[in-house]
Amino acid sequence: MVTKTKGRAFKGNIRFARPRGRTESKGPTIPKMAENLARDLNLIIGDARRRGHDERESVLSICRSNECGFFEKKRSRCLNEKCGCFLKVKTWFRVTKCPIGMW
Repeated sequence: MVTKTKGRAFKGNIRFARPRGRTESKGPTIPKMAENLARDLNLIIGDARRRGHDERESVLSICRSNECGFFEKKRSRCLNEKCGCFLKVKTWFRVTKCPIGMW
């Protein structure tokens, strides 16, 4: 039996707290990531020029600083719903860009 009182759920003697405020994003769904990848591949096919090593490191350092709050260090991935990319791959190509305008 589950009862609710003022935003809390109780089941027997165990209380389950509901998260308040912003919860951490786990990134976009798989279909959304596929859509984003298709968009970027379309750009890359049109112009596959690569960034130089120094330029790529500059872009990666912007992401690693995590000013936007979406960088996942463990997999070097952006967790923004508009992106979800693996940055070690995306940052090689000149035509790709940050969807929120960080680079």
